[in-house]
Amino acid sequence: MSFWSKIVEADQNLFFFLNSRHFDWLDQFMFWFSSDWFWLPLYAFFIYLLIKRYQRKSWLPIAFIFAGVIMSDQISGVIKKSVQRPRPTHDQTLLREIHTVNSYEGGQYGFVSSHAANTFCIATMLISFLYFRTFASALIILWALLVSYSRIYLGVHFPADILGGALLGIIVAISLIIIKKRVEKRLIYRA
Repeated sequence: MSFWSKIVEADQNLFFFLNSRHFDWLDQFMFWFSSDWFWLPLYAFFIYLLIKRYQRKSWLPIAFIFAGVIMSDQISGVIKKSVQRPRPTHDQTLLREIHTVNSYEGGQYGFVSSHAANTFCIATMLISFLYFRTFASALIILWALLVSYSRIYLGVHFPADILGGALLGIIVAISLIIIKKRVEKRLIYRA
C-alpha cells in the first residue's frame, strides 16, 4: 500500500469515526449550523465590531474581509474542480455507511471545503483586525471549527477536505492582512 493510499484510508477512517458520532436531536441543529443564512446575525455583529473599532475607516477591513471570503471561496472551487475528489456522499462505495441529514449531499467534489476556507479566513482576519484577546480569539476559532465539523457531521466532507480548506482560508487571510497593512501605510502617507 502506497503512502498516499494510507493517508486516504486514515482520512476515511477518521471520517467514519467522526460521522458515526451523531444524535437525532443534534441533526437539525447541525444542518442549520452549516447554513450560511444561519450566521447572518453573527456576520452583522462582526461588521458592528469593525465599525465600532475603525469608525469612518471601517470600510477598509470590511472590504478586505469580503475580498477574503470571495477569494477563499473561488480558490476552493477551482481546487475542487482540479482535484476532483468525490465527497463522501458521492462515493457509492461509502454511501451506505454515511450518516446524512435531510438527504443533503452537497456538490460532487469536496476537496477543499469552502465552508472551512471561508470561516477560517474570516476568523483569522477578525482576530487580526479587532485585536482579539485570548478568550475572544478562542471563541472565533471555536466557531470556525464547529462550522467545519458540521460538514463532517452532515457527511459531505472528509477531515482532509476540512484541513485543506482551513489552511487555504488562513493563507488567504494572512496574505490580505499583509496587503491591508501596506494599503494603510500608503493611505497614512497621503493624508
